[in-house]
Amino acid sequence: ELVKTGSPYVVVEGRPQDVLVHRTGWRVTVEIVAASEAGLLERLLAGTALGDALDALAVGDVAGDAVTAWLARWVAGGLVVACER
Repeated sequence: ELVKTGSPYVVVEGRPQDVLVHRTGWRVTVEIVAASEAGLLERLLAGTALGDALDALAVGDVAGDAVTAWLARWVAGGLVVACER
């Protein structure tokens, strides 16, 4: 399997995969992500408060370090541009 993170191409496997597709300027980026990361993004995009979305992750046994890395990557990549109350 040859998958380059950040590549516009992802190898499709014979099983469900969670994929994050976003733009950085004009460049399309495609990444295979963990189901828990995709679930957190889905909750946030649906308008769920960050605390409530994180509570849902706690049930799934996701490490805090992983969540911190996701958030840092999202901010660095421009996926998160604001935080409102």
